[in-house]
Amino acid sequence: MSHHPLNGVREKLKRADKHLDFLKTKFLAYIESTPYSLVIERDVGTGHPRILFHVTGQPSLSLSTVVGDIVHNLRSGLDYIAHELIRVNGCSTTFQTQFPICESATDFFNEAICKNRLGGISLRGYTLIEAMQPYWDTSGNDTPHPLWLLHKLSNIDKHKMPNLTVLGATATINFVALDGHIRRTDHVERAVYDGAILTTVPARFLDEGVKMNGRVALHVAFQDAPLTGVRAIDGLQESLEFIGQKILPAVEPFFEPSS
Repeated sequence: MSHHPLNGVREKLKRADKHLDFLKTKFLAYIESTPYSLVIERDVGTGHPRILFHVTGQPSLSLSTVVGDIVHNLRSGLDYIAHELIRVNGCSTTFQTQFPICESATDFFNEAICKNRLGGISLRGYTLIEAMQPYWDTSGNDTPHPLWLLHKLSNIDKHKMPNLTVLGATATINFVALDGHIRRTDHVERAVYDGAILTTVPARFLDEGVKMNGRVALHVAFQDAPLTGVRAIDGLQESLEFIGQKILPAVEPFFEPSS
C-alpha cells in the first residue's frame, strides 16, 4: 500500500506537537516553582533602596534539547515538502534540495536558483514557496515571522544548545506598613531579566519598617541573539501552526489526481 507523499511531513508535525506539549508542561512546572526572589539593596550613589529581580534557578538544559527536537522536526518537515514538490514535477532531488527561508527576494532567488535548493520544481511550486517567505510580512508585529524564527533557531541548534532564560513580563509590588496598610503599590510592565531594577523606594520606608511583597509573571524566553526575549512557547507554536495550517494545506492540491 503506497503512502501519501506528504505523510512524512504530517508525522514530523505530529512529533513536534508532542514535544511542544511536553515542553509546555515542563515550563509550567518550572514557573510554578517560583524560581526568583525580590531583593532590596541600597543604590551606592543615592542611598535609596531599590528592588531587584533575582533569578534563583534558570530552566534546565535538558529543556533546550527538547526545543532542538521541535526545531529539527519542523525544519525537516519543510524540507520534505520541497523534496515532494520536486518529485511530483517528475524531477529528482539532490543533496542541495531544501525549503529556502530568506529575508529578501534576492536571497530567495540566490538560494532557490543559484544554489539549486529548488532545482526541478514547477513554476507553481516555486511561486507557492516564495509566497511563504518572511519578507512578505508587512504586519508590523513585534513578534518575528514564524519561518524566520524557525530559520534562526535551526542555525543556532546546529552549533550549540538554544539557550533559554526566564524573564518577568509584569510585576506588582506592594509596600505594607507595620499596621497592615498598603503604603504604595508599584506596577511594572516590561521585560525584566536577572538583576533588573524593578523600582526604587524612599529610604524612610526601610526606617519605618515597611515590608515588601510582590509577584512577577514569568515567561521562558530565548536568550540567544537575534531571538533574545522571544517567548519560547509562543514562537514555536506559531511556527508549527504556520507550517501545519498555512503551508501544508497550500501544498496538498499538488498531489491530487487532477493536479
